[in-house]
Amino acid sequence: MRVLLINPPIRLDDVPRNFPTGLGIIAAVVRKAGYSVAVMDINGHRWDKDAVSTMLKESDADVVGISGLVTTFAYQRDFLIPEIHVNVPGAVVIVGGGIGSSIPDIMLKSGADFVVRGEGEETIVELLNYLRDEKEEKGTTMDIGGVSYRYNGAIVHNQRRTPILDLDAVPFPAYDFFDMEGTYFKNTVVGPLGLRDHSIIASRGCTHRCEYCFDLFDHRYRIRSVGNVFGEINFLMGTYGVEHFSFQDDTMTVKKRWMNEFCDMYEKCEYDFRWSCTSRTDALDGPTFKRMRECGCTSVSFGIESGSQRILDSMNKKVKVEVAENALFDARSAGLRTPVSFIHGWPGETVDDMNATVHFCIRNKIPLQALMYATPFPGTKLYTKSKSLIVEKFGSEEAYLEKVGNCIDFLINLTGYSDEVLQQQRSKMIMTVLDAVPVPTPEEVDARNLELYGKVLYEKMNSIEVSDEFKKHRKEHGFNE
Repeated sequence: MRVLLINPPIRLDDVPRNFPTGLGIIAAVVRKAGYSVAVMDINGHRWDKDAVSTMLKESDADVVGISGLVTTFAYQRDFLIPEIHVNVPGAVVIVGGGIGSSIPDIMLKSGADFVVRGEGEETIVELLNYLRDEKEEKGTTMDIGGVSYRYNGAIVHNQRRTPILDLDAVPFPAYDFFDMEGTYFKNTVVGPLGLRDHSIIASRGCTHRCEYCFDLFDHRYRIRSVGNVFGEINFLMGTYGVEHFSFQDDTMTVKKRWMNEFCDMYEKCEYDFRWSCTSRTDALDGPTFKRMRECGCTSVSFGIESGSQRILDSMNKKVKVEVAENALFDARSAGLRTPVSFIHGWPGETVDDMNATVHFCIRNKIPLQALMYATPFPGTKLYTKSKSLIVEKFGSEEAYLEKVGNCIDFLINLTGYSDEVLQQQRSKMIMTVLDAVPVPTPEEVDARNLELYGKVLYEKMNSIEVSDEFKKHRKEHGFNE
């Protein structure tokens, strides 16, 4: 049986920079199970619709699997899924990833034959085996965990699948299916332009339940062994010469002991590389930040979101403002970059709350340039609470999902202020902070980069001209530091 896996386009206002790790792993497990696999990385190549249609007409796939975030909804519903049904007749369409897990009913109504919810590595192999062996009419009942489908006109959601406890049993992504050189090493993720930067994931799930965040893994935090992670690092450095790893975990730093083991292995590693990660502000301490910096870490990103304790509590962040300030101080004292994000327009947010964020940035010398609007995404508590407002404003969930995308773009107002006032307040917050906290000068950035990356990587970075588009992307997409 022949399987075609598709990575739809996303964030078309930016170059493709994040490797599709989930789809890469699915490609690896499907191939390991003995099926013929092909990958159509539309996002990586940025093929237009005519090119995609042509490639689909040439496909002989029996099954087409589509991944993607919920922001790919309009592309999948209006173009990709209909094109598959027309140009690959008889192929079974399976939708997974964040979009399948967060809106399974909508995707089934949009033409998917099956939806895989949650982790897909075990589910997809069982589903392919079912499709290969099942002789009855397509759509008959089946009991594979994590699968949703239509049966006799109704939508059926099978039981949730138990999360994979041993992540070391999950294979590395099948990198050979993707244009690593022409796409993913050309466009940096978090690392500086000019370095061979690659996104990698060490853990799954999150220990907390912030109301704005969708967790594909049902808040079951698990992490690969340090040895397994370094196995992938060594493979990527030995095969592709990667120089910087951008860990894209929701939070890589939950287990301080694991982080210290990571640093121990870094010191024994035959390769020299730099890396960055994300963290909750309450996860680490000064000595751990210092050790991370000594072991190649250049940057720790924090989702601070607000300087108002009232708003943090409303978000269910489970963290104190002073804890966030201490984390910033400790990480910076260790010599680390500290990009942070903030959310504007949370339900019930007042001007006093907004001013608290402004004062937080000024106290902690954060040159606020990017400020995201509170945007409800399916699968989050914020979405559940906002659903009636969404339907009232847009007419339906589908109409809203057609437009949901970049959180720096205004989409919906969840506050008691008018749209105009809310957007004016955002601009005022940014200008007030930047008047008090200037953006680092090029000379300051230059000196920091030399210290963080060392002479060899620093000189390589400086050999590349940074485009205005790249600078604009970094400025607008959460890089407040």
